[in-house]
Amino acid sequence: MDIQLIEVGKRVRKARKDRRLSQAELAELIQISPSHMSDFENGKTNISLDIFMRLTEALQVSADWLLQTNIPAGKFNANFGVCRTPIRLLFI
Repeated sequence: MDIQLIEVGKRVRKARKDRRLSQAELAELIQISPSHMSDFENGKTNISLDIFMRLTEALQVSADWLLQTNIPAGKFNANFGVCRTPIRLLFI
């Protein structure tokens, strides 16, 4: 299993329980099957971006919170850094 999927699933479960929703209730809110909800919370499957957006809305959490990474806030990641070359826009 993918450790990142497991961690996201744990945060979904926490947010769901904080809102006192069952898996079946949340699944109904975001229009997926209860078994798919269970598999996602347990890190066994992915979900689409559309379902992810519905999930954040239903749980009233940010996508950022659900997708927490190990990159400390305010740190620069050299692999995905800022473009240092000026960008020229050409209007025709």
